Amino acid sequence: MSFGRDITERKKAEEQIKDSLKQKLNKSNKQNKLLCYLIEGTRGGKTRALILRRLAEKSYNAHQLAKTLKLDYKTIRHHLEVLVKYGMVTRNHDGFCYLYYISNNIAESLSFFDD
Repeated sequence: MSFGRDITERKKAEEQIKDSLKQKLNKSNKQNKLLCYLIEGTRGGKTRALILRRLAEKSYNAHQLAKTLKLDYKTIRHHLEVLVKYGMVTRNHDGFCYLYYISNNIAESLSFFDD
């Protein structure tokens, strides 16, 4: 006597889990590549890295960042717009000005970069 079990459903579920994990890794790799490009591959990367590190601590508006980093306000605004455009930073209007926050998925990636 022999017993057999249909494992087709289990195999399908395992494949779906693997595909989901691959998609997450690919997204993560793309995000890390983009972050690397924005920090190391372009002019102003050092300034963007300083902004990201500061925003990892707490939220700021552009004026506060300019004062804290001792940089020109227009320079800070430019780099914030670049970071918002690529999803590294989010902003929220508090009724008076925009507050900038580091995106949740970027905080972990910052550990790969040194000042």
